Amino acid sequence: GDHRDLHRLIRRQRQMCIRDRVKNLDADLKKCFDLIGGINKFVKEGSVVFIKPNLTAGAPSTSGGTTDVKLVESLIKLIQICKPQKIIIGEGAGTGADTNVAFAQLGYVEMAKQTGVELLNCDQDEYVEVKIKKYLYKEKVKVARILLESDVFVSVPVLKTHSDCGISVSLKNSFGLIPDNDKIQVHRDARLEETIVDINSIRAPDLIVVDGIVGGEGMAGGNDFSHPIRRDLIVVGFDPVAVDTVCVRLMKQNPRIRYIRWAEKKDIGIANLDYIQVKGLSLEEEAYPFLTPETQIVQNIDNLTP
Repeated sequence: GDHRDLHRLIRRQRQMCIRDRVKNLDADLKKCFDLIGGINKFVKEGSVVFIKPNLTAGAPSTSGGTTDVKLVESLIKLIQICKPQKIIIGEGAGTGADTNVAFAQLGYVEMAKQTGVELLNCDQDEYVEVKIKKYLYKEKVKVARILLESDVFVSVPVLKTHSDCGISVSLKNSFGLIPDNDKIQVHRDARLEETIVDINSIRAPDLIVVDGIVGGEGMAGGNDFSHPIRRDLIVVGFDPVAVDTVCVRLMKQNPRIRYIRWAEKKDIGIANLDYIQVKGLSLEEEAYPFLTPETQIVQNIDNLTP
């Protein structure tokens, strides 16, 4: 009925689907995957699948800060059709947050029981040190072991802006896979963007499902969940750089985000819209201006003008 599709074909056969007016998650998510070749194109029988949602600080999904458990459940149902050996949902909810509490409060414990998948608290698991060639911040980075050992890495971020790096979608979601102490040091050194690229150069997502049902605008990323924005969007793709490039436009943010360009230079993906062909509705029709972090800062401080 009222569903609309946006199908993007990207050079080197990268593809993306955006689906809005989300009403039936199971059906809408399946249609997205069908438009980019079907779930079997990405998940093979007997594979170990690692799903990384964004559960920052354990905030409710209605805040626009965390991935809706219902979307992850629909994704799991679709993946299970492929008969994987194992599906693991892993996350580190962030400095000062208890990931186990976040799993419980946000419905992931109950959902995991119902679907038969495993939950992994990355904060309590092993981190493996990896040496990076042509690193941007540090030569060696510790990442969650599951990132290296899984056959399929699926990132399920939220559509949101971010005060420190412009947007927080697929590339930024992997920041949750390093130890909390390292996260603190990265912020102290003001090297968040470099670290995002370094982590993704170790391993970028094989598949991305962006939760844009309720996104976050303004300061958003980190621990500010004061500006949720309902967009009823699902974005599915398999190039994280392309997905982030499109999400920047979907939120009508400044397109010159440094770490996205750096990721493209490191061949993590494609950021050039000249090589993205839109089918269905145009990106311009789907775009909606999210409150920028700078604008929220101005609004929050008296006597301050842009």
